[in-house]
Amino acid sequence: MKPTRHTPEQVINKLREADAMRSSGRSVTQVLQDLGVGEQTFHRWRNQYGGAKSEEDTRRRRWEDDRECLARAARSGAAPASDAATSPRRLLIH
Repeated sequence: MKPTRHTPEQVINKLREADAMRSSGRSVTQVLQDLGVGEQTFHRWRNQYGGAKSEEDTRRRRWEDDRECLARAARSGAAPASDAATSPRRLLIH
């Protein structure tokens, strides 16, 4: 049987599916069987593409980080840092 080659997009989609299945309580073995890949392949993909996130995920994470920073500043009673990374204005620009 000829091995199947997956495009990077297919790999990332399968990794997302795996994350969803794992969060619903399925074992790694069950997830791998459903995806049709071996354990070694899965872990290699995780190492290669594990950091690959969609633009929406990145934007959401940045928004959550900004929100956390502002909440921390509000709790401490101090004004938040005025650099571009924590500026609330940045949220309006994106």
